[in-house]
Amino acid sequence: MVTLFTSLLITPQKGWETVKSTTQSKRDVILKYALPLICIAGLSAIAGVFIETGNFDLASGLKQFVIVIVSLFTSIYLATYCIRITYKMMYKTDWAFSNAFIFTIYSFSCVFAVVILDKLLEDIFFIDIFYLYTVYIVYEGYVNYISIPDTKPDHKTAFIIMASAFIIFWPPVVRKLLLWAMPGLN
Repeated sequence: MVTLFTSLLITPQKGWETVKSTTQSKRDVILKYALPLICIAGLSAIAGVFIETGNFDLASGLKQFVIVIVSLFTSIYLATYCIRITYKMMYKTDWAFSNAFIFTIYSFSCVFAVVILDKLLEDIFFIDIFYLYTVYIVYEGYVNYISIPDTKPDHKTAFIIMASAFIIFWPPVVRKLLLWAMPGLN
């Protein structure tokens, strides 16, 4: 997991080639890749509360933990759904849920990294700019994992931008909705 995560962040092309060469089930990708990273993000939220306040506030830490865990899990499924719809609209063919789900989870690598760093280092306001690196990860995934023939090159760019937007924007939207629906988490 660690080598694939760093590979997707540092050299996305090699990371996606590794993903494509290893046959994985949706369950394996969730349990061996997404779940550990989401848990690390949740634990970094607890640690971030401790670092920010200087004392161990378990209640605030657990609230942040719940927000991070729920927003990331929900965002992965919402992004997968939106990416599949976009794919179907652009290419007039269905994309198997398991393949789209695997693509989405690995494309979330930059989001996982930024959330972990953001929760640990909340004073660094400019860290959110690194979400844009997701566009490059999605581009390499499109080229190396999905392998769609370039019959319509304008669709390639549109698909990459739309998929990246879904991956980048769903976590904050879900977080805001969660805080709106459950004000006690504030």
